[in-house]
Amino acid sequence: MSEESGHAGLKAAPQTPVAVYYANRNLLLGHRVWAEMVRELWSARELIWRLFCRDFSAKYRQTIFGILWAILLPLGTTAFFVVLSNARVINIGQTAIPYPLFALIGTSIWQSFVGGLLAASGSLVNAANLVGKINFPREALVIAAIGQAVLDALVKAGLVVLMMVYYRLWPGWEALAIPVLLVFLFLMCLGFGFLLALVQGIVRDTEKALSLLITFGVVLTPAVYPPPEKWPFYLINIVNPVSPFLIAIRDLATGQPVSNGTEIALGIAVSLLVFGLSWRIFHLAEPKIAERL
Repeated sequence: MSEESGHAGLKAAPQTPVAVYYANRNLLLGHRVWAEMVRELWSARELIWRLFCRDFSAKYRQTIFGILWAILLPLGTTAFFVVLSNARVINIGQTAIPYPLFALIGTSIWQSFVGGLLAASGSLVNAANLVGKINFPREALVIAAIGQAVLDALVKAGLVVLMMVYYRLWPGWEALAIPVLLVFLFLMCLGFGFLLALVQGIVRDTEKALSLLITFGVVLTPAVYPPPEKWPFYLINIVNPVSPFLIAIRDLATGQPVSNGTEIALGIAVSLLVFGLSWRIFHLAEPKIAERL
């Protein structure tokens, strides 16, 4: 057998795939990084669902009331402020709808929002072992945490509907805009959640500072009192990013005319801006997350 025929009989060895890593790859991609971010997130959709189910099971494991806590918390808060109002301890003022329903809608929206922030802020730290061992889009952890707040909001919505039936208040077709406003509200919650998750990965007492801020935040949000109309208290409706959504959703749910169209447009713009910038920052910091945790 000749040397040429011997070489011809040999099969070419398969080439091993080579992965090439570039420093600051996300910056080199430019605007194309957004398409990559979306593709990564879409590929992780099943992981997000599994993480959501895991968090749901861990949250209500060994509890007596389980998911009913999503109802008991706003009910308890509403009852507390109703008693204070009836006893003249606090002066709530006039509301266009029965005050118990007014307070229930406000506290339900506020508690769902802050619940999402608290869950998102600890999402990376609570999964530190997973982050350090497996390569996956870390956004999945934050999104799964926000999913718990969305579920709680849906449960609270059922309670609100029951109380509206009790008071015989029926919303108009305008109420179909409520899910749209909730989407923008939780997009903003997700944006803040991205930033808080990164900060808590570096500074562990971020959650305690956030809890303190939330305690004062309920006073700065017209959840249990009518939105102020006089200067300078009117700034509460503008500075607090939750206020425009809360006021508009409460108006739409109870058949009242929306009183803050300009603020809602500004709130939607802020929501998209916070979400886009925070997601981009989170994606840039993603390669360093495992080291910090």
